[in-house]
Amino acid sequence: MARSYRKSGVPVLALACAWAAMLALAPCALAANGDGTVVKGEIGKRLDEVVARAGEGGFWGAVLVARKGEVLLAKGYGAADYKTRRNDTRTLFEIASTSKQFTAAAVLKLEMEGRLSLSDTLQKFWKDAPADKARVTVLHLLTHTSGIDQNLGIPYASPMSREEFAKHILGPPLVSEPGEKFAYSNACYALLAAIVEIASGTSFEKYCHEKLFKPAGLVDTGFVQDGKLDAKRASSRECEWYPGATAVNWCWSWGYRGMGGVVSTVYDMFRWDRALRTEKVLNAKAIEKYYTPLRSGYALGWMVDMTESGSRRVSHAGGVAGFVVNYLRDLDDDIVVVVLSNGKTDVHGISNGLAALLVEKPKFRVFFDLSSADGNGRIMNLGSAASWEARKIKGGVALALGDRRKKAAVALIELPDAAARSIAFRLNALLGPPGKAAEKLEMEGGVYLNPYELDKGRLTLEKPFDILIRLAAPAEGSPAANDGRVELIFQDGEAREWPIMSSMDPGAARKLAEDLAKASGK
Repeated sequence: MARSYRKSGVPVLALACAWAAMLALAPCALAANGDGTVVKGEIGKRLDEVVARAGEGGFWGAVLVARKGEVLLAKGYGAADYKTRRNDTRTLFEIASTSKQFTAAAVLKLEMEGRLSLSDTLQKFWKDAPADKARVTVLHLLTHTSGIDQNLGIPYASPMSREEFAKHILGPPLVSEPGEKFAYSNACYALLAAIVEIASGTSFEKYCHEKLFKPAGLVDTGFVQDGKLDAKRASSRECEWYPGATAVNWCWSWGYRGMGGVVSTVYDMFRWDRALRTEKVLNAKAIEKYYTPLRSGYALGWMVDMTESGSRRVSHAGGVAGFVVNYLRDLDDDIVVVVLSNGKTDVHGISNGLAALLVEKPKFRVFFDLSSADGNGRIMNLGSAASWEARKIKGGVALALGDRRKKAAVALIELPDAAARSIAFRLNALLGPPGKAAEKLEMEGGVYLNPYELDKGRLTLEKPFDILIRLAAPAEGSPAANDGRVELIFQDGEAREWPIMSSMDPGAARKLAEDLAKASGK
């Protein structure tokens, strides 16, 4: 039967049918069966409202939010099989690329056991690997910096053996020097699963079950095609070319192993979070490596960030036919947000919205002076005359965006020390270690105040700002993934405007990070 879709991408006819069927289910029966739903007090209701509003009220999936070990929201939404069964907290979802953190943990566990080292090269595991692979280490695979062509791979259901797959991936020449560039690679994580098997002497799946899932106390976690999982609780896939596929019935080969394929529930992902805050699975030394980024903010199966309040945050998203996932963990504030969906939705937006309710964003005071600017005193494009200067002030750091031509600041931001350290951390995490070539110190910048009321080109704002730090988009016509520059943007958290923007070469970004760290006392 054909399905119609609303703007959010949610199958409307299927949704209507599912909800009609759900009305026939007695709520008291669901509660009696212990479906694990939690909506804790007023904060739980507010969190529930964030999810309920997602996708114009059409979110399908399950969500769990916890703070300091206390579950505040755990609930299923929409239908699990597009027919009669609703999602709840016990529904099984495939977590796609979020699985990479388990592959990374397995490698770290093997290093703890003395069976391998992150510094081992690929020739240790494949003696006949081409000579250029002697420079590629396990750490390079984990951090997507191996130099192996990220476009290499095989179909998810390929019949290739492990050794045939490895030969296929290792044969072509490197496209960049190991450690020099970040290029997200699924195939490299399949190579890591092969390394787990070679080093452990057992299957990748068995090693993960025995060394990760079991000690972490996971009771509903496995892999696709895992007969131990309860297929009756599996959510369905919206996948026309694989009719009848569910979270536990999907392709499983060396085209997918290691990079995806873990199946879990929101409560098991919460248990995984709690286990990683102890030494049940990984010791302190391994955990430190787990969360240390090399380039582009990517560590070992995790994206690493730091909030404006100074808390470290790790996360990983995933998406595969029929499923989208985001798993976010605030390490210092002890927050975990699990969003598992068998629909089409903005899991990043939901996750960030949920986390934002639990951490109060700091307010920044920002002074603007555009009295000599173009565009009726509302726009000042500084171009290459832009400069950043950081200095210590009482209670924090003053960060000034200046005009070198006039030796004057056009924007002055008062940052708490934690926010200054956050910017420094994120810049360094994005850039990684310096490359062999000298890094330029050039930058550009500007201030854009079109939506604001000004008094003779001057304005003071005091409100939450989102600090956006990312690699700049490629220049028009450029074949590069990015042009090597870093963007620093202060976004008005209420108006969603970008009044302050700058783009910096790596050298300028490193200098700014150093200045901010020094001014903030770190």
